[in-house]
Amino acid sequence: MALFVFVAEPGRAQTVTTTVSAGTNPLAVAVNPVSNKIYVVNKGSNNVTVIDGATNATTTVTDPNASQPQAVAVNPVTNTIYVANSGSNNVTVIDGATNATTTVTDPNATGPSAVAVNPVSNQIYVANS
Repeated sequence: MALFVFVAEPGRAQTVTTTVSAGTNPLAVAVNPVSNKIYVVNKGSNNVTVIDGATNATTTVTDPNASQPQAVAVNPVTNTIYVANSGSNNVTVIDGATNATTTVTDPNATGPSAVAVNPVSNQIYVANS
């Protein structure tokens, strides 16, 4: 699968500038404007594609405790990425500097389907379907 990169400039039509390959069934995308990294969750391949915004080079991040990533959010202040995994009822936390992962599980959560970050308070919000 691929992710299309669009450029929107005031007064000009939007154009596709490049296509970057991602994993199977890319479902959601988030950008860290500080590090210029793009995070794509791939539900079908159970991983996250990290794209370097300067070079379009990709890296794959996998959490062995996660399945069916559904949503992604970035805290640019802490350079931390949060992935809601609907198939494993948990959230993967990715360190943006190292791509190391940890898994957070809430025993009362089922089907995490959305995630949001408040970068001021560093509070993470996860919606469960």
